[in-house]
Amino acid sequence: MTKHGFSKVNVNEIAELANVSPATIFNYFETKENLYENMMNHWIDQVLADYEHILYSQLPFNQKLKELFTHESVNLKKAASIKGHDSSVSPLTFIYSNNEEKFISFYLKLVALGKEEGYISSHYSNKVLLRYLNMYLHEFIQLSVQNENEDSDIDQLLELFFYGLTGNKVISFEENDS
Repeated sequence: MTKHGFSKVNVNEIAELANVSPATIFNYFETKENLYENMMNHWIDQVLADYEHILYSQLPFNQKLKELFTHESVNLKKAASIKGHDSSVSPLTFIYSNNEEKFISFYLKLVALGKEEGYISSHYSNKVLLRYLNMYLHEFIQLSVQNENEDSDIDQLLELFFYGLTGNKVISFEENDS
């Protein structure tokens, strides 16, 4: 489905690649749409597990941001290219609407760690930081809806999201506040 789009793949092809019968797929998922949704949700769970691994690694916070930035760039481009079963809904809209709580939970963990380590100013409330996240998500979704998936736009927006207007990838607010 990621290679050819939802509408161009049939359950028989999927079953053949999975080495199961089409009946098995229908027994587990009932419809191709349910299979697609499960596939996308499973992929997001894997992506977030990778991000959690980075978040709780021994890397310094600024290096964690760099790793997250790199992974997110690849994943956003991949997600934006997936053709879903409902052409009126962008893949990013579908992904976010089905996994919003998971994204927010991860983001709040990232923010808490960044504040703890002095890379994110404790001046900002979580409410405001969630609005910040939603502004970016809205723009990424708009890019995918408009099929303006230019790699440089996605990368520049991600850089702004992770590093702010200064573009300083090693900034620590605690160091600058003194």
